[in-house]
Amino acid sequence: MHIGALVSKKSRWGVDSQLIGIIVCKSSMIEGAWLVLWTLSDNKYKLQDHITSALIDLHTVSTESIKSRVRITL
Repeated sequence: MHIGALVSKKSRWGVDSQLIGIIVCKSSMIEGAWLVLWTLSDNKYKLQDHITSALIDLHTVSTESIKSRVRITL
């Protein structure tokens, strides 16, 4: 992870995820965490600290990783 990286929460990430954040800086409150600026609906934003293991750097996601997260519904 690095400042400026586009991230999503691992627990919520999927092909159609709309919750995307950008890493602003290292957290000053939690060791091993990042301060993330999240985009919310209605042009609102939220700053929140997240531990590294709870985030996924969208730049590092491979096509196979995306395919494994897709849920097929009939």
